[in-house]
Amino acid sequence: MERGGHSLLVMQAVSRLREEYDIDTFTVRHFIDLKTARNIAQKIDEMLKDKRQGKGAGRSFAFRLQSINSVIRSTVSRDDQLLKLIIKAVAVLVLFISSWVATLPANVLLSKAFLLESRGIYHDGTGVNVARVHLGLFIAAIGVVMAAFLTYFVCLAILSCVYGYLLHKAIGKGPATIKRSSVTFGFWYVFDRIWFMTRMIGSGLLRGTIFHTWLYKFCGGDIGENNFFEGSDVRLPFMLTTGDNVVVEAGAKLEMVVIKKNGDVTVDELVVGDDTVIGPNTHIGLGAKIGASCMIKSLSLVQRGRKIPDATIIEGHEVTDLNQTEEREMKQFVEDQVVASLGWHLASLVISFIPVVISILVSVLVIFLVTLFPHTIVLLVALYPICMTIGHIFVAICMLPLRSLLVGGRASPGWEKVNSRSFLRRQLATSLYHSSLNILDGTVVHHLVSRFIFGAKIYFKSSFIPRLDEPDLTSVGECVFGANGVLLRNTMFYPGGVARYGKVDISDQVMILDRAVVSPDTAVKERVMVAPITAVYNDTIHEEGTVLLGTPAMNLTRKKADDVEMEITSEPLVSAISICVLSCAMILLQLFSQFVTSPSYKIKIFLLLQCFIFIYFKYIVIILTLSAFYANGVVFWRFFYCDCYLGNGAAIGISFVIFPLSLLALVLVCLALCLAIKWIVIGNFERFQSKGLIAVDSWDVFRWMVANQLIHTASPFVLQLIDEFWLTALFWKMMGAKIGTNTRIDPDVLLLEVDLLEIGDNCRVEEEATLLCHRFNDGGLKLERIVIPSNSYIQNRAVILPGSEVRDEHVTMLPLTPLNPGEKVTAGHWQGSPAERVNIKTGKPLQMAATRRSTLLTERTPISVRGIV
Repeated sequence: MERGGHSLLVMQAVSRLREEYDIDTFTVRHFIDLKTARNIAQKIDEMLKDKRQGKGAGRSFAFRLQSINSVIRSTVSRDDQLLKLIIKAVAVLVLFISSWVATLPANVLLSKAFLLESRGIYHDGTGVNVARVHLGLFIAAIGVVMAAFLTYFVCLAILSCVYGYLLHKAIGKGPATIKRSSVTFGFWYVFDRIWFMTRMIGSGLLRGTIFHTWLYKFCGGDIGENNFFEGSDVRLPFMLTTGDNVVVEAGAKLEMVVIKKNGDVTVDELVVGDDTVIGPNTHIGLGAKIGASCMIKSLSLVQRGRKIPDATIIEGHEVTDLNQTEEREMKQFVEDQVVASLGWHLASLVISFIPVVISILVSVLVIFLVTLFPHTIVLLVALYPICMTIGHIFVAICMLPLRSLLVGGRASPGWEKVNSRSFLRRQLATSLYHSSLNILDGTVVHHLVSRFIFGAKIYFKSSFIPRLDEPDLTSVGECVFGANGVLLRNTMFYPGGVARYGKVDISDQVMILDRAVVSPDTAVKERVMVAPITAVYNDTIHEEGTVLLGTPAMNLTRKKADDVEMEITSEPLVSAISICVLSCAMILLQLFSQFVTSPSYKIKIFLLLQCFIFIYFKYIVIILTLSAFYANGVVFWRFFYCDCYLGNGAAIGISFVIFPLSLLALVLVCLALCLAIKWIVIGNFERFQSKGLIAVDSWDVFRWMVANQLIHTASPFVLQLIDEFWLTALFWKMMGAKIGTNTRIDPDVLLLEVDLLEIGDNCRVEEEATLLCHRFNDGGLKLERIVIPSNSYIQNRAVILPGSEVRDEHVTMLPLTPLNPGEKVTAGHWQGSPAERVNIKTGKPLQMAATRRSTLLTERTPISVRGIV
């Protein structure tokens, strides 16, 4: 075969060879370089031989699965859709059976808890002694419920380990494609759903501790010593290999699974060398191999299959060598510190649960009071958000002296060795702050408590304050706007397990847009706009009123002519919520004075109402989720401890039937709530669009804010729990989006104002991509339409903003690529900020794109910032 043949025919031939011999490693390059049919045949024989021998003992299991696949295919003939349906149906059945088995030990404990609770409710007598008995039984019941929850987690972890082992045996370590019509797909589906529950619970319990890495080890991961995973999401743990002293920071994406448009699953191993740091909000692509002593800085992209040599720094898409001298100097700051013993880690983990335990005890006290005074139950339901808000403020007050004890008063800048004693104390202090306010996140109360209890230097009257990392080290000025996924980082890690803590100072009237990251010891000047997916460091050069765009950030000026100064309307807030907390008397006086002296009563009322609605709805979703978990426990209680004439076998059978029904009810109720909220509160977002610019203190903006918060509180968990493309597409279609046929959208994609969103046929929108149809413009809210043409591919964490334009079909937005207002893209692969068209094989910008970025960087071309959000 000669070179220069028709490229389409070559690709078709390679595709048929891959499908016929099930060898995904055979590429177009092999086909062209080998030239003759004989050489191609020899190469295929070698690949098949390597596949049979494999890289370990798991290959025999894999080939037994291939034999099963052959038998099934011959039985079902050539009806591929029927075969996929059978595989999926069997996998779903196995999943339900496995999940139900995991709940059995927890159900027995739950039945004991309900027995204790019933004794507390129906205990006869009066007086203080009886009240003590009631309270003791309630606390004992809550303790048993917590034990049941932990038992459920342990059972899920064991099942994840078993199914992970079988899946690992089936696919090995190397790259593989799991076809939907194969038995291996069934193993992957069952493991993926059980592992989702395991890692979700595990992240909540163990995140930021050494035990988090132990969970990955338990499920097959090859994890080195002294690793620190701050908040990463590992979808296939046995495909992860890390060296010693590896740090994976908050928001980092380690890609080991890619679901293709046809539903097939591609998996590959990800390798990270010793002393390497994966920065916040980074994306490490499928099959990447990262060497030792590397530093992948904030918002950087390592493309799929790329190999990074040792001692390399990646910032955005730029590659430089690591300065070994600076690395040695940084290690000198922590040379006297040693890694803490296991006892310190265990103590840190136990102490981190104190805010949760206090919150549960507050809930028990509220329920106990209701049992003593049943006639107050209606009043309690009406005032429940206020009661729980006061409870969380009480938790925050309790955590304040404990935080002071851990960090010696207030946290200060400094250097620490990862997993040393002082490092654990700092991390624990930060964890206590976030845990005590977790349920209040996104509300005015969160900002007020951060300011007046924890002492954060924030102007709490701003409309959208970015989430703080460490309150003692963060300063936020007046009228600051923080969009989705913004990280204000007070910690920066360096190769070799070194952490630096520093202050972050955000000046007045700063806008920080989607997924931007601000690093320690950084001061952002007044009226600066930090564009989406932009990293700002202490050496980032900028002036007041400019725009920072890209990674590394470019300093751009704004157009003066016919432009309006960037402004976010100040929104004075009030907190009359803490009136009943006696220990907050001084705080309440100050808050009351803020309420009396400020004229913006309408905004205050709106924000208070939004706060209570949001907290109330959060608890409703939590109760619905726990009800699905408790349903089987009620069955066991009724059959084992109540007068029932049916035997234990009947209880188990009924429990097996109720388990999927309770999950189905949870999904339907949560999604129905979202639909009801959208159509009752909003109706159709197109009517909002027709109004043009809407003032931020209007009733319409209040409705917009409440609807979006509630919808994205109830829908993400259930959509991710089921993780079916058809369900996600159906839900968003019912919400008003126009979505074409054969378009696959991951359940954790952020879609807002979906009535204004149109996605064509055969599109793929991957995990955590963001499609926004709104922007804040000149102090008001404005909605605009977004259209994604057919055959488009929006990869992980790409951001599409209104005012941009995707002109052609076959556009691929690579991970961490924003499409800002005014930008227009045509067919091809685009990456970076501003978006550049790149050669997908080399990962380098095409000449036109490179010239465009160079011009922006050297000339600091003026741009308009009107409408970017």
